[in-house]
Amino acid sequence: MAKMCLVSYQGFIEQIVEPGEEFEIYEGEDAKIKWISCSNDSVTLDWIVKAGVFIERVQHIDYSLQRRVAYGPIGDQLDMIYKDQANGTTTFKDHIEAVKAAKPAPATEPENTEIQLTGTEENPAWES
Repeated sequence: MAKMCLVSYQGFIEQIVEPGEEFEIYEGEDAKIKWISCSNDSVTLDWIVKAGVFIERVQHIDYSLQRRVAYGPIGDQLDMIYKDQANGTTTFKDHIEAVKAAKPAPATEPENTEIQLTGTEENPAWES
């Protein structure tokens, strides 16, 4: 069943409701938001509208953030270093190598992950 999505002129989905649950908005030529019917039941607030088409926005997580999480808290890392020095082991070095192998640096520069606006006031995202 179709959903009704409140879409900003920039293409952001502000609200999703069942048909008939829309609230009144300004609908003049210079309106900044508009109710649009969407037949895709999986649409969420993370989607965008571009040229009248609903698009699932893919979010990329920076590999360096993934590595920072995988390395663990700095206190744990320092503890590994201390124990390695005290015991003559390589636990810390092995851990870092394993993280780098599991989360390799990309061969190219990461994509721009900023949200790209799909519409302007003069050409709203809901227009094709």
